[in-house]
Amino acid sequence: MPLNQDNSTRRCVAICPTNPNLFAYNNTCILRCPPGWFSDDSSRTCTQTCNQTVGYLAYTPTRQCVLACLNNTYSYNGTCVDICPNASTPVYYIDKTTISCVTSCPDYYFRDNMLGECVLADGCTSGYYADYSARLCVL
Repeated sequence: MPLNQDNSTRRCVAICPTNPNLFAYNNTCILRCPPGWFSDDSSRTCTQTCNQTVGYLAYTPTRQCVLACLNNTYSYNGTCVDICPNASTPVYYIDKTTISCVTSCPDYYFRDNMLGECVLADGCTSGYYADYSARLCVL
């Protein structure tokens, strides 16, 4: 394992410290990973892709690997997005119960194309109603 320069203690360390919260990048412990890189708390390194095999997601606003998306963002393909993609097939909907983008809403929820979300029957956009057979909000 390569050693990293920790300027806070003026020592070489195998793993960057948590106090202050530093991450290894180019063999130096730094406070914030550069653009295009994400801080990984589990490895104490800057990484270009978060470890999805253990459930980490890339949260771009703070350049962190997180276990759950934050601040009204939703999990999609290993990253946290503000809006689920709907310009192509399949269309994705925001599922606030799982904080993720889904193509099929959970039981008792309906696809609302106007909102781009999964909603309960009484949550359809004004003027729309829940079609129980299609599980879709319709006019």
